[in-house]
Amino acid sequence: FFLFQSKFIMGACQSSSNHPNRGNGKKGNNKQNDKSTNKSNNHRTKRVNEWDIDDVHNWMVTVCDGELKSLANKFRTNRINGKILLGLKDEDLKKLISDDYLMTRFKLLRDAHLSLQTNNNKNNNNNASN
Repeated sequence: FFLFQSKFIMGACQSSSNHPNRGNGKKGNNKQNDKSTNKSNNHRTKRVNEWDIDDVHNWMVTVCDGELKSLANKFRTNRINGKILLGLKDEDLKKLISDDYLMTRFKLLRDAHLSLQTNNNKNNNNNASN
């Protein structure tokens, strides 16, 4: 199942490979990356509605080789946590994201992540009942 998830997200990521706003995919070896590594995986083990501000930031920095990295600090500054992230409407997003392409990519990646998380939860519940 993990392989399916990876292909699903990779498919969402690859469709934007030629856009100028896409992250450069470089993974630096600086102290900033080392400090965030310990906490950067929290967003993978929690439900989105349980994410704190740092989890949202780390997800945005890591998804699709940093495609949403340019937005991550703006979301942190506006104190966007998982519950708020789930409730963002188009008019809210327009205030946070001025680029139409990035707004579309953000919604696609957020929805893909939520879909995968929902499927994971269903599979875990089915496995627990068997």
